[in-house]
Amino acid sequence: MAQLINLNQELNMMQSSNSMNRMSVGEAEKRNLTKKGSFQFTIGRENNEVKTNEPKVMEPSLEDELLLTQLALDDREIIIYDIASVIYLGERQRNTPLHTFKCFYDVNNKNFFVELSDKSPLEHLTKSTFLKILDIAEGTGAERVYVCLHNKTTEIGSKIQTLMFVGFHKIMGQELQRVSKTRTHTLLCYDLNE
Repeated sequence: MAQLINLNQELNMMQSSNSMNRMSVGEAEKRNLTKKGSFQFTIGRENNEVKTNEPKVMEPSLEDELLLTQLALDDREIIIYDIASVIYLGERQRNTPLHTFKCFYDVNNKNFFVELSDKSPLEHLTKSTFLKILDIAEGTGAERVYVCLHNKTTEIGSKIQTLMFVGFHKIMGQELQRVSKTRTHTLLCYDLNE
């Protein structure tokens, strides 16, 4: 019986993929627009256990669109994540997050971007939050995680050294041109497949 259900599911998936291939340009644009969106995760520590809530779908803000333009990612199919780091005190969650990090997942290229600036400083990126962001990136199917440091960030050199110490490498030249044509951010890459 289970095999019959699986075969029916596969048949339905094949039929739906065939109908997607026949859809008009306008329908394809509508489908892509529905894929674009934001998710908000809350990450916290409770009784020495990292806890993550279920993601909430959100609408992209004007600030999100501006940041995507600065990162030269606005022409791609992007899913936006707001990942908030919180502190749990006993059974209660602190009302306001310690900090929220803007993250973007490029669906087609399987790249996951985390933006760090003076608004989202490296100091607020705790070990547990950082590891959970890597888990979320891996869960989306990303192959690489890029940390995007705004060039106007204070003490950018020491932040680059810190990220390189944990396994990131700075991308430049042709590699940078393949990922993003940004002039406002420095990009560092971490390969999730290694």
